[in-house]
Amino acid sequence: MRPDFGFEAPRLVFAPGSQQFLSPLETSVRNALINWEPRVNVQNVLAEADPVDPAHVTVSIDYTIRQTNTRKNLVYPFYLGVIENP
Repeated sequence: MRPDFGFEAPRLVFAPGSQQFLSPLETSVRNALINWEPRVNVQNVLAEADPVDPAHVTVSIDYTIRQTNTRKNLVYPFYLGVIENP
């Protein structure tokens, strides 16, 4: 097993006051891609909280595929905060 494999998103997205963790989330995603995905060059990583629902965070990743130099974009939603009981 590789204890350093992956990134810190699970710890960051469920942290209290998660708005302050957007920048560390971006850094964690960028470092994980640089370390574990050799097929791409990372151009930009941006984590943004939804203005209507701050418990919803979108992480956008701009990257270029190294072999073909094709520019792509990937968006992955994360949900922050405490889950409310119905």
